[in-house]
Amino acid sequence: MGGRAGGGANGGMGKASRSAAKAPAAPKPQAQAESRIDAFLKQAEHNTGDVFSHKPETKMLDKLHDSMYSGGTQSVNSDVSMDISTIVPTQNKVWSKHLAGYTKPSKYEDTPIIATYKGKNYVIDGHHRIVGAKLQGKTKIKVTQYVMKDNIKI
Repeated sequence: MGGRAGGGANGGMGKASRSAAKAPAAPKPQAQAESRIDAFLKQAEHNTGDVFSHKPETKMLDKLHDSMYSGGTQSVNSDVSMDISTIVPTQNKVWSKHLAGYTKPSKYEDTPIIATYKGKNYVIDGHHRIVGAKLQGKTKIKVTQYVMKDNIKI
């Protein structure tokens, strides 16, 4: 009884041949992020629900903005690292022509402004910056956080 070519116990390829046949390399994280960004930017506008994990609460923007500048702020914290999944959008759409500038890292950008009210983090300014960070694969972003007094009426 002669052995099969390749000398393997099952008549298949031997160890040396199996190790030489490698699986194709996975795309690099940077290439994956660029592909995700390009696909997202092909449309003219996007619903913020496409990126944020929370439904937009559009009625909160003006109420919180007005309260921030009329004594409703308990504290202001600069350069807070915030998990993007905890941020609630206050506008329904983001636009590709504005978003394109925020998908490339820049150390000179202003941080988004977040108002924290009763445990929720609402975007006051910076939807495009946050979406840009998310499209780059980031899970956290530096923000300026206004912590609102709990006793204000919104």
